[in-house]
Amino acid sequence: MVTLAEQLKLTTDRLQVAGIDTAALDARVLISHALNLSQESLVRDAARTLSAEETNAVEQLVARRVLREPVSHLTGVRGFWKDTFKVTHDVLTPRPDSETMIEGLLKFRPDTMRDYTILDLGTGSGCLLLSALREYENARGVGVDVSRAALDVARGNAARLELASRATFIESDWLESVDKNLRADIVLMNPPYIPTHDITTLAHEVRDHEPHLALDGGQDGLDCYRKIISQLTSQFSLYLSNHPLILIEVGVSQATAVAEIGRTNGLKLTSILPDLAGIARIVVLELP
Repeated sequence: MVTLAEQLKLTTDRLQVAGIDTAALDARVLISHALNLSQESLVRDAARTLSAEETNAVEQLVARRVLREPVSHLTGVRGFWKDTFKVTHDVLTPRPDSETMIEGLLKFRPDTMRDYTILDLGTGSGCLLLSALREYENARGVGVDVSRAALDVARGNAARLELASRATFIESDWLESVDKNLRADIVLMNPPYIPTHDITTLAHEVRDHEPHLALDGGQDGLDCYRKIISQLTSQFSLYLSNHPLILIEVGVSQATAVAEIGRTNGLKLTSILPDLAGIARIVVLELP
């Protein structure tokens, strides 16, 4: 029999021994989830003794985390922007770096009352599209993904956030099955951008537990950018409105190359936005 404080220390120590850099944070999250407690309760009720069933519930999650299963898969949720999203092994776990896209969107389209049409390519969990719809209350959105399982997750998130009436989800290989009369005012794009040969070097949590379909960007990591931007701009009268804003998440050292792909397809570079670590993360393009 151990107290809550003792369980927290034991869990933190075990995760540290396993080489997990975020051991203390992960321990708090896993214990809170296993025992259905708030983070505040971990401090307030630190002296409470845990039952054998409670200890076992914690240990089951810790054993999986030691094997580098992502915390988001263990809890089934991940916070992003202003909401919490359901996450499964069928979608990428939302990351803080991607919030830079929502920040950029608000910067370049500050009128949040406009009735924009937003197109999200590679929607995954739907976190980008639904976060944008949260900010633009009169907007409507279309989320596109080739994975039916990912779309099920996105639809579930839309329903839980009470945004389903403004969000439509389409199974499509990028734009192939999208209505050519869509006329998107805003395009959000976070495609696979990891070079194929780099996937084996990724953290275990990503390499072994996240969908490679959402990671593999081809030999140089730029295959999807070339395909999507070419499809998107093949005829400007299709898909896009008269003055669309296109925001694209990119990998490390890819911003200049993606901006050039945009330029060769008739788009102009408006800005390159850094993420919290100062890495060029979001390429912002518009029609000239």
